[in-house]
Amino acid sequence: MPTGVTTATPRGARTRQKPASLHGEWYHCEMRLLLLAIMIAAVQGCGDNIHFALTDAGSGTDASAGDASAGDASFVDGGGGDSGMTPTTITVTVYGDGTDAPAGQLVPNTKVYFTALDGTVTSTTTDANGVATATLPAATAIVARNYNATNWSLTGFVGLVAGDSIVIGFTSPTSFSSLGAITFDLPTDASATSYQMITSCSNGGVGASSPISVTVTACPDQMSASAVVVALDAGGAPVGYSSMTGLALPSLVNTIVTMPAYQGTTTVNGAFTNLPAATTNLQWTTNYRKGTDPVVYGSSIVSSPVASTALNLSASIIGFGDRSHFSVKLTETGSAVVAFIQEPTTIVSSFQLDASSTIHGATAAHYDQAHQTIAWTESATGADANFVDAALAWIHSGILVRYEFVAPRDASGASAAIPQLPAELSAIAYAPAEASYNGLTLGLYLGYLYHDVLVATDRSTFTRWVTSL
Repeated sequence: MPTGVTTATPRGARTRQKPASLHGEWYHCEMRLLLLAIMIAAVQGCGDNIHFALTDAGSGTDASAGDASAGDASFVDGGGGDSGMTPTTITVTVYGDGTDAPAGQLVPNTKVYFTALDGTVTSTTTDANGVATATLPAATAIVARNYNATNWSLTGFVGLVAGDSIVIGFTSPTSFSSLGAITFDLPTDASATSYQMITSCSNGGVGASSPISVTVTACPDQMSASAVVVALDAGGAPVGYSSMTGLALPSLVNTIVTMPAYQGTTTVNGAFTNLPAATTNLQWTTNYRKGTDPVVYGSSIVSSPVASTALNLSASIIGFGDRSHFSVKLTETGSAVVAFIQEPTTIVSSFQLDASSTIHGATAAHYDQAHQTIAWTESATGADANFVDAALAWIHSGILVRYEFVAPRDASGASAAIPQLPAELSAIAYAPAEASYNGLTLGLYLGYLYHDVLVATDRSTFTRWVTSL
């Protein structure tokens, strides 16, 4: 039976296996007013409209670091919306966010406001296909979801130009009906103390011995599913894996599936240079991804204290997939965690990160009432963010409103201007003293400008630095 590859790690480093999960983490709300927190918890929950948290969104994705993934993120994206030589329209398509309509369902009769550069507002409503358009050379769009008489959600997009087409909401369902349970008979490994069963269309399962039963759902991959069992040592590191592909899950419900013999793990080496002087700890997550399957089939995490500007690590991972995925979290004194995400198009056996490209560390995010901005404090080391996702929340006349927007960082400093609400929304608009800071994620997408990211078809593959406060 194959044995696991020994992973060399620096003194004090820790390696562990990251359990898979079916759904990515929601971007957590942070309320400044207790009443606001209670109302949001009771009425709306902590769901974001744009969802650019320090996590990968989507079923079964690696939640160590990331952003919203196309097809499953609340704010998906766009691309060119016009044909011909001179585009004239801006297009917004609205899908359900799970509150106003189920995920994957187009939402008609949603108000969308387009504010031109001269302040003129075009008010329209999504049609039967969830689409709203405006004929303008440039505009800020605000989507207004009215959940009920006392609960609204607003989402703003700054910097749209004619030809842009953006999508908001979940374009695919996020929950599926249960098919039933499948029992997997596992091979044993003398060096393993537990086993992690990971399959398409499920939350998987963990057990100390065979067999492991897994409940599967009628997700889109149900007829061509994959199943992987990872043998883990006492420290949670993988020592071997077994895999099967092309499974038709409905036909396997209430049966026993015997997994083949284990294969050895793969070692991936990482070199980290020019780490900021304030860095105290580095956490490196590495795994493989397979096709369009959103499930991550096992991630290895290596965590190490940082005592210099350079560090070499190695990770032992399972070799199941067709491309590599890497994420790095840097803990810096006085700043929020900074994360780096990279997804090559193929499998690679080594990873290099020159951290001189890092985004500024950030802290002390707040609502600047006087200047009507979301502002923060930046560390001296690093480059400016080129994509800002920020949010406010308030209660006005008994109506709870959450307003999230994406915008470029102000050229003059560490802030982003809050897009002005149209007069038609005056009944729910906030007085300056009513509003409270409700979240901030800063992104530095390497090789891209703000507008490139705003309208990208799939930004999840962009190499990027992100930090969430």
